[in-house]
Amino acid sequence: MIRRGGIENLSWHGEAIMALPPVRLVPVIRIFAIAAALYVVLRLAYVLAMGDVFFYGEELEKGAVAKMLLDGVEIPYARMPFHPYEGGGFVASHLKALMFLLVGQNILAHKLAAIAWGLGTVFASVGLAWRFAGAGAAMLAGFLMAFGPAHFQKQSLLHLGIHYEALLFMGFVFWLGLEVARTPRDRRPDRLTLFGLGLASGFGTYFSYQVPIAVLSVIVLLAATNWRRIFAWPLVVGTLVGLAPLMLMYASVGREILDIHGSEVGGGGGWERLVGAIRVGLADVQRLPTFTILSAGLAIVSGLSFARPRDDRAWALALFGGFALLWLAFAGASGMIEPVAEGAHWVRFIRFAPLVWALLMIVALSAGPAVSAKGEARSTPPAKMARIGVTLLVALGAVHAAQIIDGGSLRRAGDHWQTLTSVHGYELRGAFVKVVPRLARENDSPEGYAKAVAPLFSIRVPKRQDAGVGEGAPDFLAAEITAAVGHAAPGFGSAAMGEALRQVAGDGATGVALGLGAAVFREASGNVRGALERADLDASAAEALGRYGTGFLSWEPYVKGELDAARETPGQIPFLRGLGRRIFRSSVMQLYWGPDTRLDPVALRDRLVEGAPALGAGPAELAALLEGVRSAAWDYGFPDAVAVRLVP
Repeated sequence: MIRRGGIENLSWHGEAIMALPPVRLVPVIRIFAIAAALYVVLRLAYVLAMGDVFFYGEELEKGAVAKMLLDGVEIPYARMPFHPYEGGGFVASHLKALMFLLVGQNILAHKLAAIAWGLGTVFASVGLAWRFAGAGAAMLAGFLMAFGPAHFQKQSLLHLGIHYEALLFMGFVFWLGLEVARTPRDRRPDRLTLFGLGLASGFGTYFSYQVPIAVLSVIVLLAATNWRRIFAWPLVVGTLVGLAPLMLMYASVGREILDIHGSEVGGGGGWERLVGAIRVGLADVQRLPTFTILSAGLAIVSGLSFARPRDDRAWALALFGGFALLWLAFAGASGMIEPVAEGAHWVRFIRFAPLVWALLMIVALSAGPAVSAKGEARSTPPAKMARIGVTLLVALGAVHAAQIIDGGSLRRAGDHWQTLTSVHGYELRGAFVKVVPRLARENDSPEGYAKAVAPLFSIRVPKRQDAGVGEGAPDFLAAEITAAVGHAAPGFGSAAMGEALRQVAGDGATGVALGLGAAVFREASGNVRGALERADLDASAAEALGRYGTGFLSWEPYVKGELDAARETPGQIPFLRGLGRRIFRSSVMQLYWGPDTRLDPVALRDRLVEGAPALGAGPAELAALLEGVRSAAWDYGFPDAVAVRLVP
């Protein structure tokens, strides 16, 4: 029922259940619109400035899965996910596929997918805060989602389908759980609400294994209000429907759904790692941990002093507080937090996203009434102190936002736009390394592997006009597939593997040799110099050794060792061309050389030129490295204006 412009009684079907805060609908819509606009504008600025909001390689590898979906690659659907245990990553690949259709198969598509998903999380956060604590809490939730801590803001632009994106499901699990809990004991909760809660809980569990912590929190809440509702049939049915994708994945890959980067769920423990990571994370928040803690504490304590929590707001605060405690307990007991060293890259804190979100929501729910207070109440000391606390927090977030933008350059937004819309939004080899073993798991011969991976050769890679710069699309694709087979099947020799794959490679047959580096490396017993001194090693095999032989990545400190190993060998120059491509992938398309060279081949060229004396690289060696960098830049879709500058 709507009275005096306020929504006073509302349920999902319009039944009068319980009095809500007297908040007008139009202002709430306005709050969400402002929060959404602020969120989008800030994140577009980060992207166009080319701030430090890119990569962590899986982003592009899940883009490769999206490309496989679009190209209709004929492999079993359940074998496509980048990680079987990570349903969210597969969901993210589908959203990336949609963005690929809308804006092209490029880097920009990833960022638009991240922003679109993030808007859903903003909606859930603002809506939940409004529903259970009023307009002030909703406004504050929106601002804190836009201006959260630096790590949190950056994580919102990594569209990986894991920890940050799980907040969307947590938001709806909490929202719907609170709707059920607030229903009077003598009334039956709305069936659609119960079904929605089950659906969000089940599918959220498939999406991310952090969501069950939120589900457990809601179960505790329901047990405290009316435990029988936990077993209501719409809730049970919704949960089973939501869990269906996870059950289907289990039927396909078995216990792989519990294999988290080689460690089963629940394996190990790590309170020391958890405490250490929190300490490092707080110290990295603008190097002002005390300021941050005091500001948040001031907002919470003053907000609660101004308006003591009752009814809906009290339950919401209890739910978020309980979730934070459960999250800490699970993180410490399960060992899910990896060791984090001082100055670690922000992506190492991505698993903390649910905890940070919960704390931000606690601030919003606590201080919200003080923010929206009117008349004399607004002038009371608790209200003033609460507003000071939240202002300081939002101001700190604004400083972080400015620093993210300053880490790039908005003045070069035009050049960045060209790069974002030109560079391929997929990393084929990284995805193939995950997919190939699943396709060929029952094969023990080169021919069996070749038959299993044959559908991958149907992927459509754009072909550039000037084939003299890059290697041509079919060869590039064939080399990537071959490298993944070499990684998955270490018992095969280079000759047998190459012959089997050439039979199914079609137009890419000539590119197979460029992917045999791992096999060549094994045949030389891991001796790069010995392999390059072989009289029967041709230029393609030497380049393949440079590309893939000693590993898929090349950290800067290791480059000198590889240069020394290849020096004055017959295969030196083609090996260095391959090494140049590997350096490109490790630095321009990933972050292993730091953020300075991300999506900037020219910066990598300058770094190699400046470092050539220290590396002991002469003119011919440097030219070979840069030729590899340039050909990789061409094959990955960098604009012509960039590719032509990649010469010493």
